[in-house]
Amino acid sequence: MLKNFSRPQLIAAWFAVIVVLFAVTVVWGGVPSVSTGVFWLLACLGPPVVMLFVWRAPTQTVAELLYDANHPDKDGRP
Repeated sequence: MLKNFSRPQLIAAWFAVIVVLFAVTVVWGGVPSVSTGVFWLLACLGPPVVMLFVWRAPTQTVAELLYDANHPDKDGRP
């Protein structure tokens, strides 16, 4: 399911969810204080930062590495 989304789309969706939850909290009578501000900041920034560290580009397979080693560029060496 997550293969259809890019990393920036997922992060933008996460920020949108956090903003909506914050708005619902304020509408329902939540008091915005420093401690709740820190909580919302961590809730907003924590998962995207972890996602940036964990979600890397796929590495080359062994077959791709061997093919590159056995078939140099067609330009050749000088």
